[in-house]
Amino acid sequence: MAHSRTARERKKLRAQFKKEANEARAAKERELGAEVSAALAELRGLDVEDPMQQDQA
Repeated sequence: MAHSRTARERKKLRAQFKKEANEARAAKERELGAEVSAALAELRGLDVEDPMQQDQA
């Protein structure tokens, strides 16, 4: 049956797939962002002398 789909149906499915992929990526980025923020906070706690020193590299 798949070969009988109209161009409009294919376009709609492609748009839906792209939307879902973008949402999944955004969710993953938020998740990673939270992990990175926690790691940076931990590093700042350990290196209180000069936290900006690492950024020069």
